[in-house]
Amino acid sequence: MIEQDFLEHISLPPRSRLYSLPIGGTSGLDQESLLDYAQHLSVEHCVRVRDLFSKVILPETMAGVLTHDGRFGERHMRTCNGYAKYARNFLIAMTTLTGQTNLAQGTFVPWGNLFDPKALGLLAQMRRWCPHCIEEQGLKGPIQHHLVWAIQVVEHCPTHWVQLHSRCVACARKQPSVNDAVPMGVCSHCGATLAQTSEDRALSKTPSSKEKYMASAVVELISSSDRAGWFDKVELFQRRIKEAAETLTHGSVCALERALKVSNRLLSKPNRQSLAVFLELTYRLGLTPLEFLSGTKAASLERALSEQLHRRYVRHSYAKDARMICLVGERLERALQCEEMLTTKAQFCNEVGLPIGVLNNHFPEVVVALCQHNRRIRPLIKTKKWEQSKTKIDLAMKSLVEKGGPFTVKDVSTELAKVKLSRKNPETRKFAYARLSELRCTDRSAT
Repeated sequence: MIEQDFLEHISLPPRSRLYSLPIGGTSGLDQESLLDYAQHLSVEHCVRVRDLFSKVILPETMAGVLTHDGRFGERHMRTCNGYAKYARNFLIAMTTLTGQTNLAQGTFVPWGNLFDPKALGLLAQMRRWCPHCIEEQGLKGPIQHHLVWAIQVVEHCPTHWVQLHSRCVACARKQPSVNDAVPMGVCSHCGATLAQTSEDRALSKTPSSKEKYMASAVVELISSSDRAGWFDKVELFQRRIKEAAETLTHGSVCALERALKVSNRLLSKPNRQSLAVFLELTYRLGLTPLEFLSGTKAASLERALSEQLHRRYVRHSYAKDARMICLVGERLERALQCEEMLTTKAQFCNEVGLPIGVLNNHFPEVVVALCQHNRRIRPLIKTKKWEQSKTKIDLAMKSLVEKGGPFTVKDVSTELAKVKLSRKNPETRKFAYARLSELRCTDRSAT
């Protein structure tokens, strides 16, 4: 009786179909993605990833992702880490199967109401990873693929600041979104560890300030997914834009667009922007995403103005001097003496080492002389080239007549291809058939 009364007061939680494992990650830097969390469940259940997805997880979703030959669709499966329709269905299915209520932090679903509903350009086309993180995780425990690696605007690992890998170093092949080898941290094709680093990646340059900002901004959004409900409103975004315009451009949104060097009517449209556009805007305003959405810090144009000054400095560095004038004059003299080949402005600038815009602005007389020279020799080059082609056609048709035929279209095309000419050219085709008729008539009269 005592045991029965004791059990009546105990409320046991409902049992889940899959293990109720907590999703990995303690911050935005190491937050595990939902798709890789599902693959880790297959390791814990000691079943193949394919069997767990096809027989347990996918039937719970409202959209099928299997192709006609039974393989997983890469284009559909990688969207599980986003915030579009299938990502929401996949999140609901995983929550139902595991009983975990915080799986949304492994996706961008909490921020879905703020950005483009189609999630265009959100996720990278291929699976990416940091080899140093894979190596460190292999020494501590199970390997987890972070959500920040799947975002397209992030090019470097925010922990080690090395460029993310998208192909295996050993076999140079990309990794699928769903595979049994992915949770183990090895290549799904050759079995090599994903912790390998190529020499060119190891010696790659450090990320720029903008690349560091993009990675840090995405980490901030991922770590603040629990507070996304306060900020994921398009009305709030438009309000912050108007506040920035009042602070910087006297309330004119169009002037703010010109100051930030963005396309017209991009900020005044009520439509939701993509993540890349949103981060580009906050970067040029000198704010983090949460600082912009919360309005805790005033926007500034220092970064946009500094980039503009940098462009002016680069243009000023190409000022005319005696050395540059001498170099351009020598190259123009060689171009005017050449009667057999055209010299374009791009070729001229590549040899001199100047942008085309600088050549047009600082040396307009050179551009005029170069154009006049090309206009004069172009008919001569065309005539000379046609004479050479006629000689090749004559040799090809003589060879065809000496063989005695047959004189089919295929035979004519084959002989012209031997001399690197094409029958599709109307002038070549017309001259070839005319010359072939002459040679055949001459051959008949001789016999």
